[in-house]
Amino acid sequence: MPQRRQKSTIQNQILFFFLLSVILPVWLIGSFSIVRARSQMLEHYFGQVQADCVRVNSILFDTTTSLYTALDPLINSHSFMAFLGQQRRSVGQKQQYEIWNETLSTIYKNTAAISSLKVYTDNPYIKIGQHFSYVSDFQTQTWYRYLPENGWQGWVFLPNKDQFGNPLYELCLIRRTGVISDKYSAYIVLCMDNNYLKNRLEQNQYHIMTALENGPIFYASDAHLVNTQMAVPEDFCGGYYKYTGPCPTYGKNALTDIRTFQAYKTNDKFYIAVSDDSAYADIRKITLMYLLIMLIASLVPSIIIAVFSHYFSSRIKTLRFAMHQASLGDYNIVNTFRGDDELSDTFADLKKTIENIKEKEALYYTAQLNEQRLINKQQQMEFNMLAGQINPHFLYNTLETIRVQALSHECRDVASSISLLGKSMRYVLENTGTSTTSLKKELDYIKTYLAIQKLRFGERVNAAFDIPEAYDTDAIEILPLLLQPIVENAIVHGLEDIYGEGLITITVRINDDLLLITIADNGVGMDSETLATVREKLDNHPDNAKSIGLYNINQRIKLFYGSGCQMQIESRQDKGTTVTLILKYNPR
Repeated sequence: MPQRRQKSTIQNQILFFFLLSVILPVWLIGSFSIVRARSQMLEHYFGQVQADCVRVNSILFDTTTSLYTALDPLINSHSFMAFLGQQRRSVGQKQQYEIWNETLSTIYKNTAAISSLKVYTDNPYIKIGQHFSYVSDFQTQTWYRYLPENGWQGWVFLPNKDQFGNPLYELCLIRRTGVISDKYSAYIVLCMDNNYLKNRLEQNQYHIMTALENGPIFYASDAHLVNTQMAVPEDFCGGYYKYTGPCPTYGKNALTDIRTFQAYKTNDKFYIAVSDDSAYADIRKITLMYLLIMLIASLVPSIIIAVFSHYFSSRIKTLRFAMHQASLGDYNIVNTFRGDDELSDTFADLKKTIENIKEKEALYYTAQLNEQRLINKQQQMEFNMLAGQINPHFLYNTLETIRVQALSHECRDVASSISLLGKSMRYVLENTGTSTTSLKKELDYIKTYLAIQKLRFGERVNAAFDIPEAYDTDAIEILPLLLQPIVENAIVHGLEDIYGEGLITITVRINDDLLLITIADNGVGMDSETLATVREKLDNHPDNAKSIGLYNINQRIKLFYGSGCQMQIESRQDKGTTVTLILKYNPR
């Protein structure tokens, strides 16, 4: 015998659906949000350090370029080269010295980026002063040893000392100037002011480092890093270099952007690094904060749901056990039930049901059977009564007409009248007690009825039928004896009091699943107050027999065809009345 599959408890289902609908989406959405947030933060930090590195790169390039071009008026001056190449002392030598010394002083004073500006020459005839210095052997000079291999110009990193004897490292531009002499040489040494760089470059919290290719750092936000090697992921080699990513800086892994530029008209390459040592730490903090929020958002509801599901499950077990006892005929269930909600109400209803179950079952089923029998009997009696109610005055009036014609005429008219009366009575007798007939037979009966009435009223009663030829009226089912009371009403109440040609128009239309039959007359019509009274009597049983015809027709329609089917009346005084029957379209 196969083992019975173990059912899942309510508690397990609650926990499962809570996990599926709450915890899982929280972690999926949260994980996606964390990854997205980290990506956006990295992108933001990358953009910040890259923008600042571009800024530093631009400032340093502009500064080195402007310092280089500031010396061009001297380097390219033929007079200056002649002054440096003089081979003897002359009367105008002092005046020339003053001019060129003043020119150098002007460049020095007008350029804030210069910390010192000096011309070194081995010409003993040049006066030594503020901006001129005599050197018997250039190789004894520190700056000369740092010159590039070409030996005539370039940017160098010079170790020096300040006025207090402290170490001082400066970025200097060395340019060899032309001299109109084969015996002497001259060099212009321009040193950049570190304070100028500090004021221009340090505008935010980022760490800045700059170095020459294969050289130590000549400027850094942290002065302790000056004259040390820059830590970069790759060697200083090749052409243009650019890198953005993690880099060991200040003893930690910092987000760093490194890029290079070629100095103006020299072969020197500058390396610039901008680091944000808090970027990765900030990203980690925010990531951990998001994870903690997700953990709390998952853990707290999980604990609450677990406690609630256990409590809810225990109550369901109690209720289930009580219902199981009742199903077995054991009505001695527990008297108390925890909680005040729908389950406790259910338990109370269960107790009441148990107390009255036997008596209520018997009474309920007996009452249901009796009520159904009564409804069926009442509907059948009412239908039979409605189907059999035809105004007897029609027969009396018809016989009177035949009698008068028999007195006035002989044979043919009387035979015609009797024939019409026979057809009419035959249709009534054949359809008494039947549930349906064809629309064609019903319309033939109405034509017979109108022919009889025309014998009575003459030209005051005329009829017109508007039925599309495409309609197969013989295949359309309708209640028998449904139209005659309406046509009779149109003659008696609409045309009887008019003088002239009266007209009754019968129109048949099919609209989707509805059969619409309209009976309109051009008689006296009704005012709005009378029309309202007639409409009210369609649904309420009238007190007198004169108004029962239309009420019976409306009730027959509703009983037979159901909801949505009815009789509608429209009328205007002196304009006539229109009655519309809305029936279900039932083709055979």
